[in-house]
Amino acid sequence: MPEFIIAIRERKPIGFIATAYFAEKTNDDFYTIVESLNCSHIEGVPEKFTEIQKEIIKLTQTYSKTDLTKIFGKGVKTHDFFKLLTTDDLNKRIRPFIEDKLYKIFKILESTDIKIFNKADNYNIVHNEDEIELKKEAAKTVFNIIKEVEGTKYFLSIKHLNQEMILFKKHGLIISNEPCLLILDNKLYNFEDIDGKKLLPFFNKTHISIPASFEKKWFEAFAVNAIKKYEVQAKGFNITEKNANITACLKLEKDWNNKYVFILLFSYDEKSFLWSNTEKLVLNFNIENLEFTKYTRNFDWENTVVNQLKSIGLKQNSENNFEIEIKSTNTNQQLETIEWLNNNSAKIDALNIELKQLLGAKIYFTEKISIKVHVSGDKDWFDIRGMVKFGDFKIPFIKLRKNLIEGNKEFLLPDGTYAIIPDEWFSKYSQLMVFGKENNEILELGKSHFTLLDDNSIEGINTKKYDGLVNINSNVSSQIEVPADIRAELRPYQKEGLNWLYELQKNDFGACLADDMGLGKTLQTISLIQKTIDERKKESSLNNLDNENNTEYVQQSLFSNNDKKLYKKKPSLVIMPVSLIHNWENEIMKFSPFLKVLKYRGNKRDEKFKKFDNYDVILTGYGVARNDIELLSEYEFLYVILDESQFIKNPDSKIYKAILKLNSLHKLVLTGTPIENSLRDLWSQMNFINTGMLGNYNFFKENFRTPIEKNNDIDTIDKLKKLISPFILRRTKDQVAKDLPALTEQIIYADMCKQQKDVYETEKSKIRNLILENITSDDKKNTSFFIIQALTKLRQIANHPLMFNPDYDGSSGKFEDIIRNVENIIAENHKVLIFSSFVKHLNIFENHFNENDIEYSILTGQTVNREEVISEFQNNKKNKIFLISIKAGGTGLNLTQADYVFILDPWWNPAVEKQAISRAHRIGQDKKVMVYKYISRDTIEEKIRILQHKKNKLSDSFIDTNNPFSNFSPENILELFK
Repeated sequence: MPEFIIAIRERKPIGFIATAYFAEKTNDDFYTIVESLNCSHIEGVPEKFTEIQKEIIKLTQTYSKTDLTKIFGKGVKTHDFFKLLTTDDLNKRIRPFIEDKLYKIFKILESTDIKIFNKADNYNIVHNEDEIELKKEAAKTVFNIIKEVEGTKYFLSIKHLNQEMILFKKHGLIISNEPCLLILDNKLYNFEDIDGKKLLPFFNKTHISIPASFEKKWFEAFAVNAIKKYEVQAKGFNITEKNANITACLKLEKDWNNKYVFILLFSYDEKSFLWSNTEKLVLNFNIENLEFTKYTRNFDWENTVVNQLKSIGLKQNSENNFEIEIKSTNTNQQLETIEWLNNNSAKIDALNIELKQLLGAKIYFTEKISIKVHVSGDKDWFDIRGMVKFGDFKIPFIKLRKNLIEGNKEFLLPDGTYAIIPDEWFSKYSQLMVFGKENNEILELGKSHFTLLDDNSIEGINTKKYDGLVNINSNVSSQIEVPADIRAELRPYQKEGLNWLYELQKNDFGACLADDMGLGKTLQTISLIQKTIDERKKESSLNNLDNENNTEYVQQSLFSNNDKKLYKKKPSLVIMPVSLIHNWENEIMKFSPFLKVLKYRGNKRDEKFKKFDNYDVILTGYGVARNDIELLSEYEFLYVILDESQFIKNPDSKIYKAILKLNSLHKLVLTGTPIENSLRDLWSQMNFINTGMLGNYNFFKENFRTPIEKNNDIDTIDKLKKLISPFILRRTKDQVAKDLPALTEQIIYADMCKQQKDVYETEKSKIRNLILENITSDDKKNTSFFIIQALTKLRQIANHPLMFNPDYDGSSGKFEDIIRNVENIIAENHKVLIFSSFVKHLNIFENHFNENDIEYSILTGQTVNREEVISEFQNNKKNKIFLISIKAGGTGLNLTQADYVFILDPWWNPAVEKQAISRAHRIGQDKKVMVYKYISRDTIEEKIRILQHKKNKLSDSFIDTNNPFSNFSPENILELFK
């Protein structure tokens, strides 16, 4: 039966290998090779082999020509690979690979009785005398170095189990260099302490001589390495073993990738080396005296140091150096490393590890950094003082201003080193520096920037003195009583709004009330004006300074230290689109009838200006304010209030520049859309109420608008929110739904523009003359028809003259008001139903929406696909506008997605309006519905509404009879056309 054997043979060009065979004992003297074994034999008949035999065969397969080509010559044919194989490739790449496999094979064979033979490559016979005895125990080598006067010689002493082995003049085979495997006298030895090349010379020589002229170089190169690695017997010079003084050093350097890394070195007396060096011995060599000192590495101590460094945050990189753990790829690794040192240099020092910097000319400060900042209050600003400690250096906080503003983390210290300002200081203090003003060693911060004061890191902000500011910042307001003269029951959210507005006023801050359309911004403002007047009277009375026409009062500021200042009675100026003046007048008469109101518009305004002291509220338009700014700026108002404040959104506009010139004790803006197009809108309004709070516009654009609008910078968004949040109050309908009735109706009065008014008055005069000619007619039926036609014409002009004259090239006051409110509503993410009796009227809006790419739906008598149109409005979240003719859509529609209803042209019959409103306000509606009825002032629309209130019978007859004018007297009819 064939026997499993291993044969050592030389195969060109790759050198000595081991091969597995099946061999049969032919006679007592030799074996005949039956079969060379490879992995295919294992796969074909696996039961013929033991597990050890299988493992050996697999190892021998790895250096077959085919496998070597696959590993080292991918894509090259086997023949070509070996044909092109260089000696250098063989020695550096392939041979080390084979020798590693050989060593593994012979380590396996040590535990078996498998025979090993030395076989000639071209013969299929191995003789008994070719059998190799495998020695398990490693042979030992001693380098003998003898220093003599004429030079140095060295030779090797080789022992195996204390038996000396002689190489000189013997035939030995070194079948592997590293690890070294030697066949000598039919015995296979392995060496753990030497490579095979160092044995070769001693097969032909008893020793090697080093001439005196070459001795120094030889000791520095060969002898040093030999003493490090091998056992050396010295004669004529000293090799001393001792315990060294061990120290550790951490060097900060730049690596090839320009990153900061820490290189750990261990020093044994004078000798230093990298911690990753695995040599067990440390050797110091004095060339002058030929003295060698050997130290045994203290790996336990070294590993302790490494683990301690890892415990304080260092990690090992691929080059066996250390670096800090970087939390974000956006950070500066170099500067973050210095920051880490600032926080951990004391720990490194406590570990007795020396720290060195090798970063070129710039040296960084690596000790502890600390800061202490204190705030004290003044009338109009905070005084911020601070001290920063860089080790023993004390630097005033203000000296870091330029660095914190510019984002420069490197701060030059008096000794020429650079300190790295921590990242958290930029987040905490940079905005203080940006908005504060330097005054010697004090930073003065305007009180409108109080949100920048972090009460977790700055002393003083939690004292009683700043309770008012803390309340504002936390949205907590003291509860104040609603003025007794207010003729309305304020809803809870409206009371909160009044409290908030008054809290800001007490602290001399402006405010932006940005509630959704329809939530009562006007009522809250009227209540604030009345409350302020009441408090002025009260404080004036306490000081015995009450005068009927010249009331003075004391305004107590949070920062005034109880110093009282006296002020004369002052009216509040409310600026708005002119179309809203009538509504404001009505709202004030309705909710606070004791306030004296002056409409500052029209002719002879200079005469009205002289009477300002006699009034509580002055109402005017943006255009008038702009045109009369030189006059108005001479007066100091109690409040300047801007309604629809988005009118000043353009800081380059004349209106904005004019409004800024107005003088007042307090400022307030009202808007449903503080941001219509861009953050520029926000800056304009915030700069009006609290001038300078967001810096000038160029500063704001660079530091806020561009980072937010172009880059969506979350940190910048948070900074801006923090700055403005105390001064903007916005409640949506959804947020206050529980405080709202299910249905709210409001009349909106619109002023006709000049061109529209001229058309209206011209046509009204024509109609009146015709009526005077025909009013005595007994034909009441024809008279009624004529009157209805005349009324219809005037109604159309009151809505928009385009309905009456297609060539009209002007605008309409009502149209502009409606468009403004529609834009507010869709900006607030609500849906609106817009009803009109005239399809022509709806078409005007349709054209506007098309020109401005605004999505909408429209339903008229000509609409064929009603269900499709309705579904589109109900289900498309982007479609927020539904234009509907009252006749076509007054019944049979369920449009509960809408929560606003606009009636563009209210008419006689309220039942028709109710039907239209019921399209949205019906079962299934889960939102509060706001209804706005638009009436053009000083037109037929307003007069009909007045007649409805004066003469209910007239209204009833108009609704209930086929001839609504049957009971009209000539005076009644003429009254409509005055």
